[in-house]
Amino acid sequence: FVLQTTLQTDEVKNVPCGTSGGVMIYFDRIEVVNYLVPSAVYDIVRNFTADYDKALIFNKVHHELNQFCSVHSLQEVYIGLF
Repeated sequence: FVLQTTLQTDEVKNVPCGTSGGVMIYFDRIEVVNYLVPSAVYDIVRNFTADYDKALIFNKVHHELNQFCSVHSLQEVYIGLF
């Protein structure tokens, strides 16, 4: 059978970001556009259920942003790098 996939946009809201200087800031909204490769759909749903976006997108955005912010200053996060 043929499996058709489309682009999906997930919106991650109110993401905390603790800078290297100890300042906590929040990103109101981060949009992630994603696309599942048809050949990977079965394995992704089998391993993560139909709520795969929670593990693979929402949790990953929180983790990656936390890692990023923790090694950068407030000035770098708000002005220099964004």
